[in-house]
Amino acid sequence: MSRILALNPRLKNARKLVSDESVEFKVNTPLYIEAKVKGTDVEHTVIINGDQFRCTCNWFTNHQGQRGLCKHILAVKMLTKRWLTFRC
Repeated sequence: MSRILALNPRLKNARKLVSDESVEFKVNTPLYIEAKVKGTDVEHTVIINGDQFRCTCNWFTNHQGQRGLCKHILAVKMLTKRWLTFRC
């Protein structure tokens, strides 16, 4: 597992966000999730609407999911049932 985390720093950072309890759900339904995730100097908004993911962080803005999900979306997914389908 440590090797996987070393190869994917976003996953490692997402796990830290979860362990630091940096995720606060505003809405958490089966089809729509909205959460606030603490960043270094700002709070990011993550929205999961069905199979679509959005975040207000620079990583997501710059890559639009083309290089994988940002650590904020990964942290939110880890705390929901959606993490189970993501891992399969």
